[in-house]
Amino acid sequence: APCMSDMKLSPHASLKSGVPVVVAILDGFGENKVKDMYNAVHTARTPTVDALRAVSNRFRTLQAHGPAVGLPSSDDMGNSEVGHNALGAGKIYAQGAKLVDINLESGQMFKDDGWKYITSSFAENTLHFIGLLSDGGVHSRCNQLNQMVQQAAKEGAKKIRCHVLTDGR
Repeated sequence: APCMSDMKLSPHASLKSGVPVVVAILDGFGENKVKDMYNAVHTARTPTVDALRAVSNRFRTLQAHGPAVGLPSSDDMGNSEVGHNALGAGKIYAQGAKLVDINLESGQMFKDDGWKYITSSFAENTLHFIGLLSDGGVHSRCNQLNQMVQQAAKEGAKKIRCHVLTDGR
């Protein structure tokens, strides 16, 4: 297996070797194609950003939401957590709600020890789910709870109670 000293990045096509590079992450500085009075970044006075944009190859934007940062769909907004994890990893990998989606789609969630442990109590006890319920897609998705409730009912749960925590969306 290669070790860290064996890894070497290939030269970048447009960045000169030996020249300092600054990566500045402007958390919450959302770029948008729509340039109107409702676009806060567009209407703000941003002389430093404007100066950086004025020089070719000095300014880049990247997507910080949806599949670009390991979230389930383009409708899922990003946040600091997923954006920073994706940048730090240097590649896209499934995060948060996407990991749960993968386990639900494959059925693995219902084969794991935790699920097996609670199924023996379904017939005689009340099953309680507590957790985030949001369509934001970063930490949870509404369909995930639905799938777990349906599977529990299919496996014999007679009483199911959902205690939801909302995140304001």
